[in-house]
Amino acid sequence: AITPLDVPTAKERRAARARLQLPMDGALIVYPGDLEFGHGARTTIEAFARLPDAHLVMACRRKTPEARVKEDELRRLARRRAPGRVHWIGETPHVHALLGAADVIALPTDTLFAKMDYPLVLLEAMSQERAVVVAEHTPAAELAVPAPEDAGAEDGAHGQEHAAAAVPPDVDALEATLRRLLENDDERARIGAAGRRAVLQRFSPGPMARAYEALYEELLT
Repeated sequence: AITPLDVPTAKERRAARARLQLPMDGALIVYPGDLEFGHGARTTIEAFARLPDAHLVMACRRKTPEARVKEDELRRLARRRAPGRVHWIGETPHVHALLGAADVIALPTDTLFAKMDYPLVLLEAMSQERAVVVAEHTPAAELAVPAPEDAGAEDGAHGQEHAAAAVPPDVDALEATLRRLLENDDERARIGAAGRRAVLQRFSPGPMARAYEALYEELLT
């Protein structure tokens, strides 16, 4: 569970970009995943490189010495494929501001080894109404399931709104999804709003405590 964060205003998002010394123009994609395990970082860089007028922030913590080697390799790839548009900030104490400043949070890794099944950074981004992209066939893909009020709605305003976008963890699929989200403000906003509802209903402390309570009672009766 996380304590939901406030949804940033447009002014706060621009201020965050300035404070983090990120480009003020163009769309902003953030990859807050692992460098060493899985192919998420490489897939994201390769897909992003095909998108014009956008910037990618790699907010990745080096967990082992091997991660530094992998980062050097990925930096060379980024310089070849998208010179000047990939920004490496590593581990940052301002991650909440970074997530809020982003247009899309992408974690399309094929494995969540050494991470939580529901990475907290994704829940934090969802609570700020940011559009999140995850990989199919991983535990994180469950985050794309509509929030309960959406899943039960028939004629309501929300309908079957997915709380995140789940894609095959390959370059072509990720490129198509990122391009669609960056070109469609309404879809991005719908996913962001559904993501926040999902966090409020399923992943914040109160609802999660009640869910565990109900489970314990069911098991004990």
